[in-house]
Amino acid sequence: MIGAASDPFEGHDFGTLLAIMLCGTATLAGLASYLLSSFTRRRRSSYTPATICGDVAASFCAGALSLYLWGCAQILLTSLEGEYKFEACEKAGGFERAKQVDAYIGDYIPLRFTCHMPGGEPGFEAVIPGYLNPSMAALLLAALAVGIASAALHMRQRRGSTPPQGVGEPT
Repeated sequence: MIGAASDPFEGHDFGTLLAIMLCGTATLAGLASYLLSSFTRRRRSSYTPATICGDVAASFCAGALSLYLWGCAQILLTSLEGEYKFEACEKAGGFERAKQVDAYIGDYIPLRFTCHMPGGEPGFEAVIPGYLNPSMAALLLAALAVGIASAALHMRQRRGSTPPQGVGEPT
């Protein structure tokens, strides 16, 4: 979203951030309860490499979601404190650069708040730490890799448990 620096409603929308926080927190609570249930005696007795990989993938997803919610909370708290625009740019780039900002760009994926500079000069990021988006990407890629491994192990396990048709049948 690009808006004029004088437009107080550009950047990240408060309602959207609040909805993301509520839905994300509910999803994170569901993932946490699923992962905690894996410690029950009944569930531990049925562990296989596929279920362990599935739980690890879910843990990586929970970590990525936690980081995303933390970043959203930083933006939400900054906006509630009244430091959402100029002050956030001033903290990130200094007073002189913040005075030159002509627009604010707020993105949800990847999560960022950019102070846009005029005349093609590169803008600068504010509020969201630089490590947040790469960390989320790494966790999601790891979750994808482990999830694929889990699916492959599950398929191999299923093929190994039932004999193929026609093998061992009397003729």
